[in-house]
Amino acid sequence: MVDILQRPKYLPPLKLSKTGKRCPMTIALGMRCAGGIVIAADELMTSSSGFKYEEEKISALSGPGWSVLTVYSGHSGLIREVLERVSKVLEGVSDVDLELIRASVDQVLTERGRDYAEMELGILFAIQIEANPVELLKFDGKALHTADDFNCLGVGDSALIRYLSTSIYARHQTLSYGKNLAIYLIGSATKYIRDCGGSTDVAVLGDNGSLDYGTIGVAERAATMERAEQIFLRKIVETAKPWAD
Repeated sequence: MVDILQRPKYLPPLKLSKTGKRCPMTIALGMRCAGGIVIAADELMTSSSGFKYEEEKISALSGPGWSVLTVYSGHSGLIREVLERVSKVLEGVSDVDLELIRASVDQVLTERGRDYAEMELGILFAIQIEANPVELLKFDGKALHTADDFNCLGVGDSALIRYLSTSIYARHQTLSYGKNLAIYLIGSATKYIRDCGGSTDVAVLGDNGSLDYGTIGVAERAATMERAEQIFLRKIVETAKPWAD
């Protein structure tokens, strides 16, 4: 039996324009670290009418010996369709491997690729099979491909996040570091980037198949890093030679 884990707080009806595009008002992250993949997202959603609400954007599919962790930006109804159709393909299959999952995902996305592109749907898939390292795939609205080490989706893909990630992200960092970094980056986006907001969700899929998914301690860690940020930013200025009076 394939499990789909997603717990939306509230789902209002979404009425999308037939001619307009719905901008992905969100930030979602996925990054490779030593020992697995870290993904994260804010919870702010905006309906076509402008109504804002919160919804978790991280979901999981799992079966005997395999796990798929996803995070997305775009229309929540479309991502549910993708996950439900992929789960039906994989349900009952006794020998699931990476190529089967990739082909299943690719088939579903290709069938309605035009719709997904118009809705600006972006998805990251972290896939772990047996004892193999986690693979990270990205769907950018047009095609499914192997993702970069660091990925950002939605309106949060900004100069701010690119600058911060370039300065403090490295693939060799631990999963614990990656979780803290994800919390920090999502927090920065919710403070300074319009249409990012709400709670922060973080999940980790380890190379050993372990799944860590929850919000316990996220707010406290974010507050700690925010206080430290102010201290160390001032120290950067203080390191410069003082001007003569």
